[in-house]
Amino acid sequence: MSRLVMNHLQYEFGLVPVKIVKEDKAEYIQALVDSREQESLETFREFMLCEHTRNITKEIEAFKKSQNGGPIIASSDPI
Repeated sequence: MSRLVMNHLQYEFGLVPVKIVKEDKAEYIQALVDSREQESLETFREFMLCEHTRNITKEIEAFKKSQNGGPIIASSDPI
């Protein structure tokens, strides 16, 4: 539910929503656990920033390939 709210807020502010792919689910959950144990959002923020950067980079690469007539590789399914 919290990711739904987060994505809604990102949409409301004109930001690209963050997606978490299946392959990173365990790391996502660990970041949540670590943040709770440390009583700090820093671990979670760091994970989300890295995840968002990685996903946007993949999307840009796919877009560039589509513009050059190369094959388009679908991004992983979000969890």
